[in-house]
Amino acid sequence: MKKIFAFVLTVALLFTNNTAFAKFTDEYKAQHPNRVKTTTEQLPSGQWYTKTEYKLFDRGVEHGRLKLILQLNEKGPDLCFLSFRSLGNSSPKTINSLSWGDGKKAHDIKMFFSYLTGGGHRWDRSYASLGMAHINPSELKQAIVISANDEVVLNQFHKRWKEWQEALDAAEKIFEEKRLEYKLAYQKKMKEKQGI
Repeated sequence: MKKIFAFVLTVALLFTNNTAFAKFTDEYKAQHPNRVKTTTEQLPSGQWYTKTEYKLFDRGVEHGRLKLILQLNEKGPDLCFLSFRSLGNSSPKTINSLSWGDGKKAHDIKMFFSYLTGGGHRWDRSYASLGMAHINPSELKQAIVISANDEVVLNQFHKRWKEWQEALDAAEKIFEEKRLEYKLAYQKKMKEKQGI
């Protein structure tokens, strides 16, 4: 009897949490429809899958533009991207490093992409530099500063800091909702396998 009660209580708690998180996602989509894009694509095998992209933060900061994008993918990993881009008429440096600081030390963010390009005429040349990394939004919530090439691009005194923190909170809540959905789907599959 105790096992049945514990099972029912667990399912009720999971359902309650899932409803709360789903409500957050629905509210976010309703409040920011231009920031959420869902696409359906086909794999070479012929299977279809859905991908949802949340543009949580896309603002001009010191020395360039900082973006935080969350991508949920039915057939692949769910990822959170941090990107920083700088523009200029004189050649900027390639973005070789991204980091965050907690007030005690700097923590490197491992980048997977770095790019520098130039365009225009020889006398009127413009340049763009881009660095991208996968991040854990929960980890970055401890940051009081974000840097690119050891130059501060966003800190707790910047006018966009509150918006940045809200974007990290949203990413964390959306990830948590997705984890809960996967957990419930896995439990349902296991019950079906066991014939419950």
